[in-house]
Amino acid sequence: GRPGTALLLARAALSALAGGPLARALDRRAPLRIRADGEAWPDGGDLGLLAGTVPSIGLGFRALARCDEQPGFFHAIGLHGSLPRLARLLPRIHRGAPWPRRAGFDAVVRELVVEGEGIELLLDGALRPPAARIRLTSGPAIELLLPPRRRAGAV
Repeated sequence: GRPGTALLLARAALSALAGGPLARALDRRAPLRIRADGEAWPDGGDLGLLAGTVPSIGLGFRALARCDEQPGFFHAIGLHGSLPRLARLLPRIHRGAPWPRRAGFDAVVRELVVEGEGIELLLDGALRPPAARIRLTSGPAIELLLPPRRRAGAV
């Protein structure tokens, strides 16, 4: 639940700042080749990659705040900063401030192609089988039609 997730995040951030064992376990770097709309991103010894079409990644963190800059695009961030640096950036990430280049390379894109060895993908909370290539694209916008809301006390 939410309290457990918040506690785990706090433990990971404190471990990162102190150089603890949890941080060492989380600091696995993967040599990834990332192309955003056909343009190669710099090799930053990536810690991970975030991508999405909604600003929030949970617990109020607006890590993907640029996702709605252009219709039909999504926000992608290649994390390459150190864990202590990322831990110190948590308040900034929470409020949706821009990512500093020393922590993550980000862009608003239509297509992202990631290549590497055994890439693990967490998609909407479900871990997918490891892959050597992942292609993410934005799809068409979906319009939701909802019935009108009834006012309180209306029958």
